[in-house]
Amino acid sequence: MSQADYSTTLSQSYDNIGPDSADLQYQTQSALANVIDIPLRDDQEVVTLNLDTDLPDDPTELCDLLENEEAGRQFWLAIGTAYSRLDKIEEAIEVIMRGLKAQVVIRGSDTERTPFHACLAWLYLKQSREAPRHTLSQSVAASKEKTKDVYQQLATQELNTSMKMFPSWPINLLARGVWTLLRSTAAESLDSASKSFDETIKQVADSNLLAFLGRARILYAKENYKGALKLYQQVLVARADMQPDPRIGIGMCFWKLGFKDEAKLAWERSLELDPESTSANVLMGLYFQDKAFENITSPDFVSLYGSALQFTQKAYKNSRQKLALAGVTLASYLFSKKQQMDTVIKLCEKVIDYTDLPAIASDAYFWMARAYHHLQNYEQAMSCYQKSRAAKSDNVLAKVGMGQIQIINNDLTEAKLTFEKIIQEHPKCAEGMLMLGYLYASDYTQQRNPNSIIGLQTGAADKTVVNEKTKAKILLERYLKLVESRPGISTTEIDVHITLSRLYEDENIDQAMSSLEQAIERQKQISEGGLVHPRLLNNMAVLHYHKGQYDVARALFQSALTQIASAGELTDVLEKNETESLVISLTYNLGRLEEQSGNVEEAKKLYTGIEERMPGYIDARLRLCYLALKESEEGGEGKPTLEQAVAKMQELIETDSANLEVRALHGWYLHQHQRKRPPAKNINEDIEQRHYKHTLQYYDKHDLYSLIAMGNIFLTAAREMRPTNEQEAERRRRMYEKAVEFFDKGLLLDPHNSYAAQGIAIALAEDRKFNKAVGIFGKIRETLNDVSAYINLGHCLTELKNYTRAIECYEIALNRFQGGKNVQTMMCLGRVWLQRGIDELSLEAVKVSLAYSKKALALSPNNLALKFNVAFCQFQIAEVVRRIPINDRNVSDIESAAVGLEDAIVALNEVAGEKHPPYPPAEIQQRATMGQNTMRRQLERLLAQQKEYEEKSEAKLEAARRARDNGGNVNAHLSSVTSVGA
Repeated sequence: MSQADYSTTLSQSYDNIGPDSADLQYQTQSALANVIDIPLRDDQEVVTLNLDTDLPDDPTELCDLLENEEAGRQFWLAIGTAYSRLDKIEEAIEVIMRGLKAQVVIRGSDTERTPFHACLAWLYLKQSREAPRHTLSQSVAASKEKTKDVYQQLATQELNTSMKMFPSWPINLLARGVWTLLRSTAAESLDSASKSFDETIKQVADSNLLAFLGRARILYAKENYKGALKLYQQVLVARADMQPDPRIGIGMCFWKLGFKDEAKLAWERSLELDPESTSANVLMGLYFQDKAFENITSPDFVSLYGSALQFTQKAYKNSRQKLALAGVTLASYLFSKKQQMDTVIKLCEKVIDYTDLPAIASDAYFWMARAYHHLQNYEQAMSCYQKSRAAKSDNVLAKVGMGQIQIINNDLTEAKLTFEKIIQEHPKCAEGMLMLGYLYASDYTQQRNPNSIIGLQTGAADKTVVNEKTKAKILLERYLKLVESRPGISTTEIDVHITLSRLYEDENIDQAMSSLEQAIERQKQISEGGLVHPRLLNNMAVLHYHKGQYDVARALFQSALTQIASAGELTDVLEKNETESLVISLTYNLGRLEEQSGNVEEAKKLYTGIEERMPGYIDARLRLCYLALKESEEGGEGKPTLEQAVAKMQELIETDSANLEVRALHGWYLHQHQRKRPPAKNINEDIEQRHYKHTLQYYDKHDLYSLIAMGNIFLTAAREMRPTNEQEAERRRRMYEKAVEFFDKGLLLDPHNSYAAQGIAIALAEDRKFNKAVGIFGKIRETLNDVSAYINLGHCLTELKNYTRAIECYEIALNRFQGGKNVQTMMCLGRVWLQRGIDELSLEAVKVSLAYSKKALALSPNNLALKFNVAFCQFQIAEVVRRIPINDRNVSDIESAAVGLEDAIVALNEVAGEKHPPYPPAEIQQRATMGQNTMRRQLERLLAQQKEYEEKSEAKLEAARRARDNGGNVNAHLSSVTSVGA
């Protein structure tokens, strides 16, 4: 129950106090005396009776005495009200009923009989106060006790009879006002009751204090707390020992006005006068409970809550009248102990039986629902949550409980509607925001592939998922703002920060890291020794890994492993049963980091350790197999042979042939191996294609890796086709369409799969639709942290002659992902710089192209294609030097170009003489011959022209310098002559 609910309960707690001691109000005659003398009919003697101590438990003999002696009506009334004062209501009713049948009363007038009916009405009203409204609990049902409605009907009958006999009698007016208050709290009923109290006050000249209490009660119900406070204080001044105690009402008005300490003082004074006061004890209990929950982390919480329980238990034991209010408090306490759920249910049933107030009934149903919820009796829990809401429509906690049960029952659509309505009606309901945020976050994570990355808008379904993610972030961030002012830190806040990190990680990794840092900082504050759960350290390390911050990620992985090793008995940080799996995950992640960092040997050690510790951990075996295949390609001492690597892979396939990751690795191996053999004439005969087709047909037709790989196979086949007629061109077009079909199916299964989108973009680029392709590649680059995104974007930008951006993409690919040592990317850079140099007639650009070509050749000296590229760049330098204006070049450029040309001629002759040259030998030899004959002579003539031009230019400059110098001497001489003449 929230603090707000305590206030609501408190505002209702005085509703039923009004009729207390109504029997005292009736005692207007000699019956007020504690000792009476009953005269005997046949002699002058009297029977003296002390009304406080001499009343028998069974009033039958006493009633017989009154009848036999024909005692006056005042004696019947005095004894009846005396029984009532002693809380013996049944005996009081018996006495008054016998009195009505007595001859002395029957012979009297209606006016004389009216007090009997009025007294019965008061007694029935008092009984209705303490009677159950329902018979929910077994104990009440077994007792066959009458309900409130029965007693109120009896009271209505007696009051109607009394009003007919003497409608203007103040006691009748007062009873009618109290009866009206008990029957309803609607505005019309309050106004009707107010008229009854006003008429009473007029008739008794402002002396009936109970009427003033009734008017105060009405003002309180109308939320006029200042007016009610004034009336309660007037009653207290008029009669300090008034019952019911006006201090109760004074305290409640102070509470509602925000003066809670003043309220406490009023209730404390009430307890000083009557330590057994049920009302004061209940309210004091609520005061201390409210005080305790102002700050549950306060060192005073235990003592304050203990005081609340002491007062509440005392009230609960003293009277059924306040059982409802006290019972709710006790039920919440017992539930907090997570024990005695049956007791909580029984206690709440009694509260519901006896309460008159919808707010208290709602709270009782709520705690009963919580108990059933805890016992996993979800059907009963939902029923009680619904009854709690029905009793009090704005009970937001009951609505939250209903939503939770809907989630448990997997009725997520209804749950979302429930929490959306809660937020709409209660915009600051933190619990509603939290649950709805979690629901949207769950929908988002379930509807997206865990391996995909957000960024591509490919359809309505994708927009819905992104929209739910946005809603989840907004709600969870609003929740954190709402609870940031609450004292202390809850584990829920930590969970929210973790969830936000997951929501941000695929679109804003910096924000994801910020949220995770908040979670880590809060866990440090609440955990013993400032320890952080290793899972959080692992998550943060993974984010740093994706940002390329390998040193930071490595330190976090190692810190998490160290913490697990030294955790010991700190099970609050780490459960023992999760230690093994967490160690394996951390070790694997560290291995992937070392592998990505280039520390392959260290990665292999880590993977091997996992394999020894948990042989069934297939991911580690996969990485070891992959590394073995890679190293077998490189060759060298200590490296595994291809046969050994293939044997490892074969072992994996035999162990788990249905594992899609294993099949993906096998497909990758076939792709790599296929490069070394001639392509199949028919794509259906391609072993890689047959492998993926087999996977899709017999293992999983929705396997994304196989679908995208099939798309790549058809894309590559179409790209390598060189159509010579219309039929072959049509076949090539169908190949591209087939590739796009596979990519499109991949996107249908995972709208965020960047690799599938990239395949479609490549197909567009091959169809020379570069602008469309660039748009898709641009989005892919923003979401896919992979070298291919930059390489492909660079290709398209090169075709669009946007050389600056193309160079930027290639350089990012080379330096960020490939350690500055990838031959293929260097070739791309050489090509784009060469095209830029030729288009812009820039000698410097072509020289940069040559530099990249030479770097690539240095990495792979035996690659004939790279050797040809270097020679080709040297030819292009000679061509650019020839074409640029004479004033934009110099002799050294031509001489350097000539030297490069000679090197190129030698290189081309060597390449042409190799067994497998990259191009037809005749074409290479023809270019070498052109260099020897044409270009060599052109550069020789160009060099002569450049020397002549530069000599003439130098001569002109020298003449100009001399003229300038001579002009300066003449001017100086003239200046000197002028000075002398002067």
